[in-house]
Amino acid sequence: MAYISLGEVNRYAAHFEKLQQSTLGKNEIWDSYYLDIRKEQTQSTLLQLMKGLFDQGYDGLFLDNFDNFNQWGPQKAHKEAFIAFVKRIRETYPTKFLIQNAGIELVPQTYPWVDALAVESVVTDYDFKTKKYRLRAAKQYQPYREELLQLYAKYKLPTHLIEYAESSELKKSYCKRTGGYPF
Repeated sequence: MAYISLGEVNRYAAHFEKLQQSTLGKNEIWDSYYLDIRKEQTQSTLLQLMKGLFDQGYDGLFLDNFDNFNQWGPQKAHKEAFIAFVKRIRETYPTKFLIQNAGIELVPQTYPWVDALAVESVVTDYDFKTKKYRLRAAKQYQPYREELLQLYAKYKLPTHLIEYAESSELKKSYCKRTGGYPF
């Protein structure tokens, strides 16, 4: 599996020059630039990048930044163009394994075009003030978990949780919370 961002590009990426004119502003947190997915230049550059990855022998892609296009994301106005692009990726690479990262509210529209769902920080959370990972409060993660269980039951997408821990204690805590679920 190879990684590719569908919503942002870092200025240090090899393909940044090709996409520089297709950006919409800067994500200061990650020092990257939001992509205008509506532009053919953006889509064709990303598809060329994917081809290069597949030519290197990768079997699939971890498609990042779906959450940029949900109702709270910085590119929410481009949701329909984004979903059409995900479909285009599937049509261009029908045999490749595609993992959607985040954007769970988009699953009802994207599930026909992806093979699996990945979700980060369901049980853990990053505190930008302390710059450390922590366990989410139960009232925060339980509704999130229930929503994922409902999506899993309805769309049958294999779902992978990606959690972060800087200590074995935090790892044990999130393993305990996620035990017994089909993720």
